[in-house]
Amino acid sequence: MDMSSVLGLGIAMAGLIIMMKMEGLHIMHVLYAPSAWAIIFGGTIGATLLNHKTEEVKKAWTMLKIAFTEIKFEPTELIEVIVSLAEKARREGVISLEEDIEQLADAFLKNGLQLVVDGTAPEVTKSIMETQLDIIDERHSGLGEIWTTAGGYAPTMGIIGTVMGTVHVLGGIEESGGDVGKLAAGIALAFLATFFGIFSANVFFLPVGGKLKSKHKAEMLYRKMTIDGILAIEHGENPAIVKIRLLAYLPPDEAKKLEKKVEKEG
Repeated sequence: MDMSSVLGLGIAMAGLIIMMKMEGLHIMHVLYAPSAWAIIFGGTIGATLLNHKTEEVKKAWTMLKIAFTEIKFEPTELIEVIVSLAEKARREGVISLEEDIEQLADAFLKNGLQLVVDGTAPEVTKSIMETQLDIIDERHSGLGEIWTTAGGYAPTMGIIGTVMGTVHVLGGIEESGGDVGKLAAGIALAFLATFFGIFSANVFFLPVGGKLKSKHKAEMLYRKMTIDGILAIEHGENPAIVKIRLLAYLPPDEAKKLEKKVEKEG
């Protein structure tokens, strides 16, 4: 479970509830607005479907789980693994990595190392892995964009709901006998649509899209490190050079921590 996602959503909802309590509003009276929710979610989903392929939207709902699931890409651990493999390949040859490949959990790393062990030409290995990376990039980047798109539509749908509700209220002034109380209550209900549209966009749709993009960015960096490490092993580079090359991907503080850790273990 991604605690930052759960905590963020929880704090936002708690803030809404506290605000309503402080204003003396009854929570259920505010939240129970079927017509507002219908135009916001119905309109947003419909507009998003019109803007994207059905298959993409279906996958976006699946990717929602990823936004709330802890997925760790540990570059420091990757560097340690690759440097260790580089040392073994340097001593015993790349063929010796065959038994290590089976113990790796990362399919992308396993596939790349298998190409090296099989004697694939370095330029071919690089081409294959970069193609795989491009496919991952194209597949995952679009899914975060769908949630961002929905976040753009939701406030507009809320405004549409408010306009429709206001028109309905004003159109029924004669029937209400000019009752100011009923008129005010009707307009207040109409404006809930705008509130829910803005709230859902900025607390749910846009943050989910942002979290998916953030995780995608972390994965892309991790995969690029993997490719560089595999190619370094294939070229028979000195393990110390491999480590320096991969440390460049880390922030300076993390790079220093890893170097100190290696020095202590050494």
